[in-house]
Amino acid sequence: MTTLWVRPQASHIACFGVCFYLVGFCFQLQWDIPLIVLALAGLAATLTDAESIYPWKQPITNALGFFMIANIVSLLMSDDMARSWHMSLMLFPALLIFMLLTQYFDKRNLQFLCVTLVFVSLGLTSVLLFIALNHNLEQEGLDPLNPIYSTLWVKSMACPILLVPNDIVFISVLTPFSLALILQKTNQYLTALAILSILLGILDMVLLRSRVALIAEFASLIIMTLFLLKPKQIVLLICGAALLAFLADALMGFTLVTKIGFFANSRLSLWLVAWNMFLDAPILGHGPHTFVLSYERYLNAIKLPSWIPIDPRVVPWPHNLYMELLAEQGIIGLMSFSWLMFTVYSLTFRLLNTNDKHIRIYGACLLASLGSFCLAAVFELTFLRQWVVVILFILIGVSYSLSQYQEQGQEYECN
Repeated sequence: MTTLWVRPQASHIACFGVCFYLVGFCFQLQWDIPLIVLALAGLAATLTDAESIYPWKQPITNALGFFMIANIVSLLMSDDMARSWHMSLMLFPALLIFMLLTQYFDKRNLQFLCVTLVFVSLGLTSVLLFIALNHNLEQEGLDPLNPIYSTLWVKSMACPILLVPNDIVFISVLTPFSLALILQKTNQYLTALAILSILLGILDMVLLRSRVALIAEFASLIIMTLFLLKPKQIVLLICGAALLAFLADALMGFTLVTKIGFFANSRLSLWLVAWNMFLDAPILGHGPHTFVLSYERYLNAIKLPSWIPIDPRVVPWPHNLYMELLAEQGIIGLMSFSWLMFTVYSLTFRLLNTNDKHIRIYGACLLASLGSFCLAAVFELTFLRQWVVVILFILIGVSYSLSQYQEQGQEYECN
């Protein structure tokens, strides 16, 4: 039995649990209420539809299983097993979300998930913009052009999603879902809100001076539109977004433009540390989330040329997800992640070869989000961030769920 034939009650329960978790997690409800609701929803959905059979033998579940096994084996060989285990617990809610998506979500629930992600994006960007416009930096003795202001704005949100300014990449990865709602034209009010979420997202990325987020944002727009729009429409959309970013930066005194330099220079020392960690433990790495424990020791052992800047702070991750995997989980970890991403991309590309307009839109949406995610992973992302793990498993789960409609020849209706 696949996700197309589950009982409506189980489908609605699973949808509520996942969407409530996303909203509660992003806006920091107390006492782990979102996680409790997610777990109870998973249990209730299972009890309601106990006869359903999970698709264990699918390529995507096999790839994800290998990724999880690689994490566990690396954890057992970790330099600090207690830390690795504690920091890896975030995988469990993400895995539960994946299982609910692939087992219980029907077409209406997937649409509701998309709307939820758009509202999450709109909520976060609106709150951040409100804080930026109302935060009186002069009273704190700060120059508005000082880069520390972006960090203060993020900390003022007290949001578990945004811990540092570059975490605004989260919004870039969600942008394709806003575009999907716009292109489906299902509801004029949702369309207006989706457009607003994109505009506010770009403004916030400029305000926070996040080059990584802007690069990921434009990657999302380009990938999504290449599959769905005409060349003239693509040029107008990209130029319009670039103009908005430029004007917003101009109003701030071109603080983002002046920040552009040798983009990777500040990260080279981190990547070299991660590489040397990999050379010392090439098969299974030093253990998940242990980069910070060895950072100073390896940095002091490397003779860096004078032109490579060194961050005086202790940096918890190498600002490159692939180097992080090499250092912490070795070649096995990187291979498992690569196999997982290859499987997801292969499955998602097939969604474009369908006559159903809505499946094609969501296929392009997933490709854009995955492309944005993988590009941002080169310069910033880390599995220390729970949102990185959660959004990755959501993209994988949605890809599989949509593929079931395509394989069984059913139309995907949007209401």
